[in-house]
Amino acid sequence: MQILTKSFVSGVLILGLTAMAGCASGGKNWWGGAGDEGSFGVDLLVDGAALPVFELDGRSWVEGRPGERYVLRLHNRTARRIEVVVSVDGRDAVDGQPADDGKRGYVLAPWSVADVDGWRLSMAEVAAFRFTYPEDAYASRMGGDPAELGVVKVAVFEEERPPEEPRPPLVLPGQAPREERMLGPADRAAARGDARAAGEAEAGLGTGFGERRGSEAYATTFERASGRPAARLELRYDRADALCRKGLTHLCGPGPGPLVLPGDRPPPPPPPDDGYSQPPPGWDR
Repeated sequence: MQILTKSFVSGVLILGLTAMAGCASGGKNWWGGAGDEGSFGVDLLVDGAALPVFELDGRSWVEGRPGERYVLRLHNRTARRIEVVVSVDGRDAVDGQPADDGKRGYVLAPWSVADVDGWRLSMAEVAAFRFTYPEDAYASRMGGDPAELGVVKVAVFEEERPPEEPRPPLVLPGQAPREERMLGPADRAAARGDARAAGEAEAGLGTGFGERRGSEAYATTFERASGRPAARLELRYDRADALCRKGLTHLCGPGPGPLVLPGDRPPPPPPPDDGYSQPPPGWDR
């Protein structure tokens, strides 16, 4: 269930919420604002597991693979409701337009997490986030800025009124928390942030406009304590080979094999065994 917000005092959407906010975020991805580092977080999940986060030159990176579906998990580790404005590849996750602080966002309850699993199509559906090659990315097809490919940004806004409960409820082992957690679209879009440094390698991965998926949302209200975000989060993604070139050498694949001199070539492979199934025409995997 998700919450979308609309303006400074906004109609907000609430998303279906997931696990408690006590789960640790995968890495350091807080990068600005008045909030305390660690109060908010964003993870990128594939098959329900958060991808490892690698730190390089003050930025947080995860490895993505073309074709994989991913989900953004947002963390609110404070006693106040927050509104978050999410952008992917420079496009707002709610309306698909260029990101800015005037867009709607999502609302999270205190001490909660919630998942954003695609580009919102309506109050009932999204188009899934899927890693893809840059030319097939949604932002590229919509004429977006290539420098924004591979970048997830989240602007966090605190609520004007403090919550009634200063501390989260206790949860017994094996029991789901009683308090419903909420996500909703907010008014202000995620900040665009600084462009990539000159000379940095172009992104080798983007996010496609994937298949239609059910993702219900409903409206609520939210009054921001300030027009400026309390914090900003950023998480970048790319293919392993591109991250290798950026300096994450542990993601580098094996180097080229040894050279073969004339006369020392290995014997040719044996002919196909007719006792096994043969690939159909056009099969190349």
